[in-house]
Amino acid sequence: PSAFNRPTGRQVAGRDFLHEERCLVCWKGPLGGGKRAKVCKEAKGGKEASSSKDAGGGSQRKLGLHGELRGCDLCPAAFHLRCIGMAEEDATAWGIWACPHHSCSTCGRKAAAAGGLLFRCAVCPQAFCEDHLPAEALIMGENERFQALGAAHPKQGCYLLCKTACVKKSDKLGFGCGEASASAAAILGATGVDTTSSSGGKRKAAAQPAYKRDERTAWEKLQPGATKALAYLLRQPAAKLGATATAGFRARAQDANNLTTVELLHDLLFDSELTAGAKSKADRLAGLAPLVERLASWGGADREKGQAEARDEAAETYMRLVTTLEGLRTYQLQALAALIGAQRLSSQKGGEGALPSLRLTPVGVGLQPKFLASVMALFLSTPHEYALILDQRAGASDKSSTELRASGDPGFLVNTIGSAPLYSRGKKMVVRGGQLVQPKPPPLPSQPQYRPIVQPKPPAASSSSAADQVDAQLARARAAALGGAAAPVSQTEVERMAVGLPPGWSVKVSKSTGKAYYVSPSNQATWSRPLPEQSPEAAAAAPAAVAPAA
Repeated sequence: PSAFNRPTGRQVAGRDFLHEERCLVCWKGPLGGGKRAKVCKEAKGGKEASSSKDAGGGSQRKLGLHGELRGCDLCPAAFHLRCIGMAEEDATAWGIWACPHHSCSTCGRKAAAAGGLLFRCAVCPQAFCEDHLPAEALIMGENERFQALGAAHPKQGCYLLCKTACVKKSDKLGFGCGEASASAAAILGATGVDTTSSSGGKRKAAAQPAYKRDERTAWEKLQPGATKALAYLLRQPAAKLGATATAGFRARAQDANNLTTVELLHDLLFDSELTAGAKSKADRLAGLAPLVERLASWGGADREKGQAEARDEAAETYMRLVTTLEGLRTYQLQALAALIGAQRLSSQKGGEGALPSLRLTPVGVGLQPKFLASVMALFLSTPHEYALILDQRAGASDKSSTELRASGDPGFLVNTIGSAPLYSRGKKMVVRGGQLVQPKPPPLPSQPQYRPIVQPKPPAASSSSAADQVDAQLARARAAALGGAAAPVSQTEVERMAVGLPPGWSVKVSKSTGKAYYVSPSNQATWSRPLPEQSPEAAAAAPAAVAPAA
């Protein structure tokens, strides 16, 4: 039975169905302690009792202000704002708000992207696509509790109890288990197929089998596009968010106008609850500087771990961020993208005969939230300048945009940089600080220091080599005769040595050594025999000239 006759076509919350009176997370009612806030308009013209009108034409919605419950615009589920991490100032900004039941809790995909069906837990906010369905899940089928509030069973939804604790919670709350109510006790924590008969003895349809336990690692659960992108980034040197975000990150983060966005980013990365706090704005601004420094030091997955551990950590971080980011409002996504500097890369055709040029521009407001969430999740899980860029160059990939998106790749630049390098007007470019610049030429290899080989000069031949040889022979002969001691030069030898000297030269014998030496006309002494054509001054200045003691 339903609360009122449901109209055909799309249902509108507050008009076509009621919301639950307890939060699906904590199972408590409104926290304000006041009267129950009815949020529907009865089919027979009942009194409206909510304080907010929908812009769609007078229907009433729960907004969750002042401790009341926030109702989903697509199903009867209701939540406290604090239980789902939503701030009150954001509660009134939504057009149509979808609760956590409308995307997979593991990968963040909506029903349309997950094969057209999501499995929603009847007593907790978890929902799962078929790929991430828990092994212990107990399939219920339809949710009689929601149908009693006037909601039609969704074609893209199947209700279940996702774990043993939820089965116990359902039993404690007195809820039925739908098609599996008779087998709930037998199937808890088990696997296999359970078939039961109804109380009338008529065999019911076999219960859906409990899916095999998913023993894949987080890395193996990634879609191919995300796997390829993270593998590239994990091969790069580790970097911090502050050093890889677009230039000016700290200045943007310290702007008081971006305070809420900075706190939201901190909540995403460090699992804090700054956006749900009750501090005054002055106190929040006072703690902004250390907050910015902590964000700037974020490095994503720890690459010092083993390869498998680093991959799993990066994959888990990526999937967690994608899920959370896709649940944000579009304006929140755009504010986060502007804070860290997400950009898109496009190519522009030049004139006739001109080569195309590249251009980097902020993502702006034209990008689909799902793609924007993927780009930011990739950057935050493994910070790198190229991870912030969505490649929209024509022909950058050999796959169509449909094939890319089906593989989980909205156009990551890191997946195309290898096959399509960055060239603008024929010049190779790189990304530095959020800008396209030409890379610095590599330094030239150091040249070896060559020293010229200097051939030694041959000894100068003496013009009187024959006479010198005779003198040397005589000296050796004297030394041999005296047992190695040098004998004084005889007068005969002196006369013989004087033959052929230039005019004015003479030969004398040293009293101390007994050796003969030559004296020039200017009374300059030298051991070297002067050349016949040499002047007396030149011979006297020869290097070997030594003035012997007279």
